[in-house]
Amino acid sequence: MSPGPLGSWAATVLPLVVLALLCGLAALVMVRDRAGVADRRRLGIDPEARLARPADLAALWVGAPRRGRMIIGRVGSPRGRLVATEDSHSPLDPAVPGWLVRRAQRRRGPRGSVIVLGPSQCGKTAALAIPAILEWDGPLIALSVKNDLLGATIARRRQLGDVAVFDPAGATGELGASWSPLGAARTLAGARRAARSIANATSWTSTSSGDMSFWTSAAEDLLGQLFWTAATVDLGMDTVVGWVVRMDRDTVRGLLNPLASHRDQAIATDGAQVFAGFEGIWANDRKQVSSTYLVARQMIQPWQEPRIAASAAVSQIDLDWLLDRGPDGRAANTLYLSADLDDAERLAPVLGGLLDDLMRQAYSHVGHTGTPLDPPLLVVVDEAGNWPMRNLPGRISTCAGIGIQLLLIYQSKAQIDAAYGPKADVVISNAVTKVFFAGLSDRSTLDYAAGLLGQEHILQTSTSVDSTGLGGPAGRRGVSRSPTRVELLPSALLRQVAPGQALLVHNTLPPAHLFGRYWYLDEDLHALATGRRLSHGDLARQAAARGRISTDDRDTPPGFPTARAGQGTTFPTGDLAGEAPWDVFREWSRPAAGLPPPPQQDRDPSGGRARRKRPRGHRRLW
Repeated sequence: MSPGPLGSWAATVLPLVVLALLCGLAALVMVRDRAGVADRRRLGIDPEARLARPADLAALWVGAPRRGRMIIGRVGSPRGRLVATEDSHSPLDPAVPGWLVRRAQRRRGPRGSVIVLGPSQCGKTAALAIPAILEWDGPLIALSVKNDLLGATIARRRQLGDVAVFDPAGATGELGASWSPLGAARTLAGARRAARSIANATSWTSTSSGDMSFWTSAAEDLLGQLFWTAATVDLGMDTVVGWVVRMDRDTVRGLLNPLASHRDQAIATDGAQVFAGFEGIWANDRKQVSSTYLVARQMIQPWQEPRIAASAAVSQIDLDWLLDRGPDGRAANTLYLSADLDDAERLAPVLGGLLDDLMRQAYSHVGHTGTPLDPPLLVVVDEAGNWPMRNLPGRISTCAGIGIQLLLIYQSKAQIDAAYGPKADVVISNAVTKVFFAGLSDRSTLDYAAGLLGQEHILQTSTSVDSTGLGGPAGRRGVSRSPTRVELLPSALLRQVAPGQALLVHNTLPPAHLFGRYWYLDEDLHALATGRRLSHGDLARQAAARGRISTDDRDTPPGFPTARAGQGTTFPTGDLAGEAPWDVFREWSRPAAGLPPPPQQDRDPSGGRARRKRPRGHRRLW
């Protein structure tokens, strides 16, 4: 019986297809053999360096903001997949298809800290930090020397819960909240923790020598005793400053004598210990006492200013307020810590002391409850090089385990090296996620990134021609191919990548090409910030009309206040002069006069999709 047309075609085509596949496989094997690079497996993986494929990052995929996961950006393209930090205690996001679930589960990791490295105006604030704050629905602490971080996010955060701005120097113009180191100093342990928080935030303590560490510890001990004394008798930081500046022994002794014999046994116990310690300090050599007071004076120097002392009149900020979920259990409170760039170093003991105090309270809270913070607390430290944090090497490796998502933003690895010396590698290696933004040009960062990426093999073709001698006929021409190892990503490319783009290195996954999301060019982020939704085209035209699409200043939208060295906060002139940052921001979001009309749409005569007609001079954003 004849097989028929279908059977005949199947009998003919199927062998040809199989033969073609076998030939292709053989050719591939031959090419690999000619390249001289054999397939290898080391520690269960291919040792050949490469950039991540989309499926490699499935464990990071999210389709929308998720509680407890901070969105980092997009991979693959400006409209590619959203990727976020991990949370191994929650299921994978629905954006991960079923066929990738098992693979993603094998490569999942815990929540971890994020370090962002990038020069000024590369987009690390506007394209990563601000979007992260806008989409985070849990409690937040944001520390920055730039007003745009507060101005672009405060309206959104006020929708989610209470907002406090700790601005002791008045950099933002906001009615500031108050905080005093004495708030938790009514016990001797609390007073010592408060003194340690200030010591950790003082600039010289990060890489101090052995001698300086001795004097810092001595001054910290003195301040702990004075903090307890002042808090117990309801005195303020201005009194403590007076005791230190005048080296006042008699007044403190006069207060400690009755406290050491107080009828409250807890006060009497602490009082006796403080009295003995205070007397021990004054029993030392006069020069040693003077040195101890001198170092203590430097640690509390900011509170010598009346305005800073006034911000410590009462203590309104603590962890209980920050974690308060409100009557409906859905509130997410926010604390902004702000200062001008010029005041950052001077106010570091104040702002850094408050941040350290809150993180200490978080550790204590989790230690008592036995459960991590839920929802997690996001801590954003913009321009982290301006804020000394002596205990960061220990905190960065443990804070994720207690429910703190830490985001640190530096201009280069050199800042970390300068701040922490031999412990710098401890800081950066314990950050599970590292983001290297475009424009990096310092050798320390580029060398570090190259070391993380490794090398790959490429085929190198060489041509040779045999010669029979001078004037003789040309000989045979030979072509050879051999493998050559090259850097996966040369340093020059990392410097030349377009602003807003970055290299993402996460945990054990291959490195990936990351695209940041400028909040003022993203429809969803712009709507969260302003409450008004504009199309992507409208946002792009607004930015272009105000000269926004450039590499000059990508962190601040046009007409938005900026902080410049030596000038404080610079507000716009003209129609926007005198407005608060968020009012300027709303003004900027309105359609600008004289903008070119939006691209028109015509229906294809054949009934297909609409075609966009772009006016002359209109260019694509990407």
